[in-house]
Amino acid sequence: MEFRNLTPFDGLCFKALDSEGDEYPVVVVKVGYNLIPGDTPGEFIAQVIDAEPINLCMGDEYWGDTGHSSVKRESDLAPFKPKCDVIINGNAYAPKGEATERWGAKLKVSSTQKTLLEKTVKVSGPSQFKPQLLRGWSRTKPTSVTSVPLRWEYAFGGSSLVPNPDDPEQPLLNEVCFTNPLGSGWREARYKKQAKQAKLEVSHVITAPQLEANDGSVDQPCIASHPQGQLEAPEMAAAAAAYSYSPVGLGIVARAWTPRVQLAGTYDANWLEHRHPLSPHNLDTGYWNGAPEDQQIDYPPLDFTLELWNLTAPRYTPEGYAKVKQPGHRPFLLLRMADGALYPSPMLTDTVIVNTDTMQMELTHRISFSGELDIRVVELRFETDPEAPLLTFDTGATA
Repeated sequence: MEFRNLTPFDGLCFKALDSEGDEYPVVVVKVGYNLIPGDTPGEFIAQVIDAEPINLCMGDEYWGDTGHSSVKRESDLAPFKPKCDVIINGNAYAPKGEATERWGAKLKVSSTQKTLLEKTVKVSGPSQFKPQLLRGWSRTKPTSVTSVPLRWEYAFGGSSLVPNPDDPEQPLLNEVCFTNPLGSGWREARYKKQAKQAKLEVSHVITAPQLEANDGSVDQPCIASHPQGQLEAPEMAAAAAAYSYSPVGLGIVARAWTPRVQLAGTYDANWLEHRHPLSPHNLDTGYWNGAPEDQQIDYPPLDFTLELWNLTAPRYTPEGYAKVKQPGHRPFLLLRMADGALYPSPMLTDTVIVNTDTMQMELTHRISFSGELDIRVVELRFETDPEAPLLTFDTGATA
């Protein structure tokens, strides 16, 4: 089977394995757009980027050190996504660019028929939890700021590390919040005891998260008690269920975090002996979706509308509101069969990433089909007219 990319975009045809080990083709293409201000304040036009197209992401990309910072873009080589991920990268901005202690930032995706996604995040400046004289904690007043990065480092979560003075390779304590190891507001219950044992200075304050649920606040730090030893994914989920709070953000959830890691299936001795290198039978395909669960939507129509509140810089949106409607461009495949038949096949939009700092949007479109089809050529095409047929025939042609 030959693959022809007849678009200016980065497209790829690769092979995936089904649960029985049989190969099937997957085609993926990345289409980028510059969000250009329109005539009405707050409205933007999606202008396709075709001169220097955005590349497909061939491996997970991070904002900082690999595995030790938030994921910026995730590999586009997923075999299948049962939902569409909607991701916002960038910053939350205080209304009108004026330094503020707290404010709300909102994301909405809709079609002409209904709202597909609506989410508000509570944003605040830096603050801390300090122990009270008798018991409990108090949270300090947030510092006024003009923006907060939309990264998991600013959400609920965290880690507790106590090095071993006698053996640097074996720390006395090395525990992380299973739902977000990068954040703040979380501490393992053994931290104080282990730090005193190592004769290390004990931190009596805990940094509070700056991204929180709109309908609740992290009023107290979470002091969690983890079982000792290496935990399997189900045990991690059970420990995380006892946490007081859940992380709230708009970015990609890392593959190894709860609850996403629980969808990856069971990789044990039985899998190694009977299934390797195939995926486990209990792999949930939802594992391939990287957005928070409340940002996974049904595959959107090609003319969906995206709205943002306090997620774009004041230089772009003085009032903090941005709206863009996708123009309905249609990436599709033309399957040229061995018997001469032609079949157009629309692709599904399964990833939407908006970078509010650069005012760009990238859409990943994907489709897979049976490896048993007798296909001679797969052509990747792109139709800009929402009303045009995907396939036309010259009725005046002669044999």
